[in-house]
Amino acid sequence: MSETHAQEAAPAPKRRGPGRPSKGERHPHMVRFPVKLYERLQADAEAAGYKKGEFSDYVIAACKAALESKGPDSDGHRYAQST
Repeated sequence: MSETHAQEAAPAPKRRGPGRPSKGERHPHMVRFPVKLYERLQADAEAAGYKKGEFSDYVIAACKAALESKGPDSDGHRYAQST
């Protein structure tokens, strides 16, 4: 294969289109909530002004607030602030 052909065959770099700005590196994790808990979280998220597509943001914020209220971890570290 010629060098020119190899360059043509390379995939195009991924371009970011319009949309929300990145929230930084994340680790994906699927969660299955008990039905009653899910309903409560949805109601709380709506009451807090979160839109339907922002449910995960609300759950993460609620978990983070709960962890931060406990203080530093066993190594004395505070939980990381989101960027």
